[in-house]
Amino acid sequence: MDNLVAKQQLTAQELQLFTSEMNSKTKNPTVAWILWFFLSGVGGHQFYLGKPAHAIGYIALNLLGYVTFFITWVPWFIWWILDAVTMNDKIKNMNNETERKLLDRILSSRQ
Repeated sequence: MDNLVAKQQLTAQELQLFTSEMNSKTKNPTVAWILWFFLSGVGGHQFYLGKPAHAIGYIALNLLGYVTFFITWVPWFIWWILDAVTMNDKIKNMNNETERKLLDRILSSRQ
């Protein structure tokens, strides 16, 4: 079911609950971009987006760069650029998925 159609089926109380939950669970693109810019060396934006394995990958490539005379910084930099290109879509998809799950939970609790 489309999220918009599902939202239209909510009662006022359910809509208030939905809005409150979404406000607490939605990922803010501005926060993600700030973390990407300032803390991507330690995967800050990946931790924020709920991807700790990716964050650990960032940390590992960054630390290995010191041992391998900066060779692993090339893949790190490519990954960093790819994150920049795909960040907004990732956040949009994440927020849509959160919205869908929350709507499903609220609508299924009626029965």
